[in-house]
Amino acid sequence: MQTRNFTSLFSWLLTYVLLTIGNVYAEPTFSATENINYNNAEQTLDIFVPENQRKTTALMFIHGGGFDQGSKADMHAHAKHYAELGFISASINYRLSLSDPYPTAINDVTDAVNWLKSHATSNQYIVNKIILIGYSVGGTLALNVGLKPENELAAIVDVAGITDINRLIENGHLPQLKEQMRVYLNGENPVIASPISQISTKAPPTLVVHGKDDGLIPIWQSIMFVDAMKKQGAPVTFDVIYNAGHEIMLKDNHYYPKLLDSMTDFILQIETSSH
Repeated sequence: MQTRNFTSLFSWLLTYVLLTIGNVYAEPTFSATENINYNNAEQTLDIFVPENQRKTTALMFIHGGGFDQGSKADMHAHAKHYAELGFISASINYRLSLSDPYPTAINDVTDAVNWLKSHATSNQYIVNKIILIGYSVGGTLALNVGLKPENELAAIVDVAGITDINRLIENGHLPQLKEQMRVYLNGENPVIASPISQISTKAPPTLVVHGKDDGLIPIWQSIMFVDAMKKQGAPVTFDVIYNAGHEIMLKDNHYYPKLLDSMTDFILQIETSSH
C-alpha cells in the first residue's frame, strides 16, 4: 500500500515538473510591438525585441504575394523564431501594386530600413548591421534595396525571388504571374526594375535560396542572378534545395528546416563578422 502511494506521488510530481518545464519553455523570450508607422505613407511594421542576449544584427523580413497581396503577418513566424535566437526582427508592410505600382514598394522598403537605422542605438544593434530577408517578390524588393550601396546594408537573403522581371515576362510560363508583373511595372522599364541590372562590386554578402522544383518562379531566375554576381566579383552564396517548390518558406513545408538551416548559418556568419 505504501509502495503504491509512493508510486502515485512520484508520478504526480514528475508530471508537475514536466508541465512546469513545458510552461517555462513556452514563455516567449521577446516582446512584440505591432503596427508601428514607419513612413509618411502610413505603412507599418511589427518588431520583435529579444529580452536577453541581444545580437548586434537586426533582421527585416519582407513578405511575398506577387506585389499585389500579402501582409507583414505572413512573416511573423520567421521573425519570432529569430527573435528567440536574440535577433531584433521586424516584419513590414508595403504598398501594393493594384493602387501603388513601381517603384512605391521599393520606396517603402527603403523607408523601413531608414526607420530601423534610426532606432539602432536605442535597440542596441549596429546601425549598418541590418539584413534584409525577402520571400518571393519580397526577395526581389530585398535585392532592389540591398544592392544600392547608399543603403549600407550588412547582407541580403533572397528566397525564391524574381531577379530579372524582363526575362520572366518574355519567357515565363504563367500568364497570371506575367500580368502581375505588368501591373506592378505600370509601363516602367522592366530592366531597370530588375535586381540583376543593379549588381555592382559594392554589393553586400548575399544568400540566394531556391527550390529546384519551383513551379511559380523558375530556378533559372536565381541561377542567372548568381552568375551575374560572380562575374562582378560580388559576394554571393547559392543554396539549391532539391525537390522543393515555391512553398519553401512556408513553415509547415517539408523543406522548411533546410531553408532555416541555410538562413541561420548565413545570418550567424554576418553576426560574427566585423562590420
